[in-house]
Amino acid sequence: MSSSLISNLRRQVAQLYEQYEAIFCILNYVDATVRRQFDAEKERIRSTSRPKLLQARERLKQEIKKLRREHGAKKPPQFYVRWLKEVRNDIGKYAGPEIPFSLTPEYWLSTLFSRYEVAFPDFHTLPAHARIGIDVFGVRSDCREKSVYILETMLYEDMCALFNLANEVT
Repeated sequence: MSSSLISNLRRQVAQLYEQYEAIFCILNYVDATVRRQFDAEKERIRSTSRPKLLQARERLKQEIKKLRREHGAKKPPQFYVRWLKEVRNDIGKYAGPEIPFSLTPEYWLSTLFSRYEVAFPDFHTLPAHARIGIDVFGVRSDCREKSVYILETMLYEDMCALFNLANEVT
């Protein structure tokens, strides 16, 4: 088998892995452990034999298909890859590594998935403007932890805290 055919196969598997990772990440299933597994898998692609690459390609196609079906993915796989790259780039540019989350509105996730509640059971109880913290870099310790931010609730809590501080001063 020629090296160009193997290189092409490696590229296909890497692209499929990128698609799988992007969808998995946007569904908020990635934590530090999963991130390490993804990184190790991507590293193995470079040295994997042709038969194992062929198996990986078929397995990834099936996993992507299953993930898309279970969560009602509405966009083509490449859309999720582009979106994740843009979000990671923006966070890196504007927020830095200390803020690894994308605060993504519920209404936006509803345009990406028809069944996001499979990943986040309380999803449809949230107002459309609620922001869901998606760990786009896979740094949190447990992907079962979900972060939701509702601006008016945050403002109310801040006002209460300021009121209490003002009361303590007087």
